[in-house]
Amino acid sequence: MTVRAQHTYRSAPIIFCHFGNSPYLPYVFACATLSNPGKQIVLLGDESNRRTAERFGLVHVPFAAIPQGEATATFEHVYRRVTGPKCGHLRDGTDWIKFVFKRWFHVYDFLSRNKIRSFWHFDSDNMLLDDLSVHESRLATYDCTEQCNGCCMNGYMANCDVLGRYLSKINELFQRKELLDTMSREFHDVHLTYAFTEMRAYKIFKQEDHLRTFHLNAVTDGTAFDDCICQEHGMEMERLYFGKHIKKVFLSDNGQFHCRSLSDHTFVRMASLNLSWVPIFVFDNVLRHRQQRTSTGKTCVPHEFSGNAHTLASSPLSWSYLLKDGPREVWRYGLTHAVYPIREQYLAKKADVFRMSARKPAE
Repeated sequence: MTVRAQHTYRSAPIIFCHFGNSPYLPYVFACATLSNPGKQIVLLGDESNRRTAERFGLVHVPFAAIPQGEATATFEHVYRRVTGPKCGHLRDGTDWIKFVFKRWFHVYDFLSRNKIRSFWHFDSDNMLLDDLSVHESRLATYDCTEQCNGCCMNGYMANCDVLGRYLSKINELFQRKELLDTMSREFHDVHLTYAFTEMRAYKIFKQEDHLRTFHLNAVTDGTAFDDCICQEHGMEMERLYFGKHIKKVFLSDNGQFHCRSLSDHTFVRMASLNLSWVPIFVFDNVLRHRQQRTSTGKTCVPHEFSGNAHTLASSPLSWSYLLKDGPREVWRYGLTHAVYPIREQYLAKKADVFRMSARKPAE
């Protein structure tokens, strides 16, 4: 299936790329469609994730159905894997190192085929909490936006020509023998788990082409896009039930998400949350809270939050998670990891019952 040029795009489409049918995809797709009802959302994927995408109203485009352009053909000819001896390159039987490069060629070929000029792109573990169209005018003056602590192209591209230049740079870098040999020595002698990925290619591209970029993690008008929930970025942190640190995300009464700055204690509204390296119940909690947002769009006043306000890490687990994804978490993370939050939730409810009983006046 290919999206034809006659499709009407009310605003720049949102594009995800993903191989496999990861268990967090339903939460990501549900959140994206909920936050962006007026946008076309596209998954460039494979047969294993087609039904998941279509279930949530995404346009599913198989990688194999995208006609290859000249840049893609060149990439297939010049690509070579450059890794350290301790860097595993296979995930579910797919060479993920090649994929993180190749996905951008898929995106560009799809855009070119369908004459799409501007677009959004996020990694497939990002929960989109805002209507992205409200951010486009302020970002349109940049060549591109970036995430991953400034190491990757992601977010909004007002003109896909910058992506074409990036692909040309990638193909050029794979033909710089001296550069590849230098990285190979580094990965074998110093950073044994490292690999040459699209992130290092982007850093070179940004430096050599003097791009004008905007880091989405920067706070603008009290709002920011999250780079990674497991990293501090100047915000308060808290622990999940089993000890993993994440940003302390305060949950407002109307489905908004805020983090609090360590430097000046101001609240920052989050337009997205990057949920890399966290279990499924975090995705579930984010989606359930996002579904509470009122149709009026009224935002809770951040200063009304207290230090004891409800946060993402303290959110109770839903029955849907316990019945559907809980058993999978046991298999993936281990019994202790998956059962501990259930135990903590039970103890918290038991303590609440005790406190309520203690408040009852004696008869």
